[in-house]
Amino acid sequence: MPEVSLFSDDSFTFDISAAADPNFTGVTKLLYSRREASWSIGLSLRSLDGLVASGQLKTRKMGRRIMVPASELEKFALKDHMDLGTDTVT
Repeated sequence: MPEVSLFSDDSFTFDISAAADPNFTGVTKLLYSRREASWSIGLSLRSLDGLVASGQLKTRKMGRRIMVPASELEKFALKDHMDLGTDTVT
């Protein structure tokens, strides 16, 4: 069995064991929490929230939770984003 890696921070653990196992035939995740989404595209949670607020990334609500569709993350990942990180604080 391949080595499994685990990502974790203060209050969040993301186990990628299913992705590490080539024989895994489980269900593909369709919605990601904000933390999972930010980790998966390599941005901070604050940057992800900025993308959502600016309309560059669409979300869905499930009760009080804000979820990011996998299709939105894929669309975002396939585009160039030259304007990220250019905002200045005044």
